[in-house]
Amino acid sequence: MSAPKPLQFLLVSASYQCTEWVNRCLDSVLSQTYPHFRMVMVDDCSTDGTLERARARVGGDPRFQVLANTDRRFPLANIVRASAEVGGEPEDVLVVLDGDDWLAHPRVLERLAEVYADPEVWLTYGSHELRVP
Repeated sequence: MSAPKPLQFLLVSASYQCTEWVNRCLDSVLSQTYPHFRMVMVDDCSTDGTLERARARVGGDPRFQVLANTDRRFPLANIVRASAEVGGEPEDVLVVLDGDDWLAHPRVLERLAEVYADPEVWLTYGSHELRVP
């Protein structure tokens, strides 16, 4: 009998003019102790170097994809685009992280995996859990 497939996190990020924070955002993901994730960041035509800084920070790490828009699309359209790009399976968990935000500590995804191990948890939002009634 094979071991169950580990929970996969799909992180999506919309960024615009985040050069001051983008490395902190990406470092918070790079430092995660939970290894099963992929991330797509969409830069929405920043003119402050956000795109270049993000690409330099993730380098050739295959878990990351940094995309550039050719015209402004604004946050929701970028989250939709990133979600489509990251792909995934129905049981994967989507995490939205703005380009000027970061994960609080290196065990965030590990902690979320523990929460989602409970079959009654369907959804989390911030510190809230939605459980099966």
